[in-house]
Amino acid sequence: MSVVFTGLYIDWHGKVVPCCNIRSDAQEHKEYTVEDLSPGRSIFDAHAASGLVDWRWSLSNFDPQPAPCESCRRAVMADDPVARRILTLAKAFL
Repeated sequence: MSVVFTGLYIDWHGKVVPCCNIRSDAQEHKEYTVEDLSPGRSIFDAHAASGLVDWRWSLSNFDPQPAPCESCRRAVMADDPVARRILTLAKAFL
């Protein structure tokens, strides 16, 4: 399973990004900060927050990946009949 679905990354400011290749302190990556672990927010809140959920869904397909993932060499999902069936079933429940 891809890191997109199993992980998240938190910088020393408490900013949450979906990938280790995205830096919240880099101007070109600011828009990819998906959560902020400000007081009262937990890592569990961040993992289930709409920003990260939306990010995961945007990568849950077999199309070319959107920015900033278009140059990533990590496969998000294997393109095979089983993966396509699982994705179809998951989307049917939402």
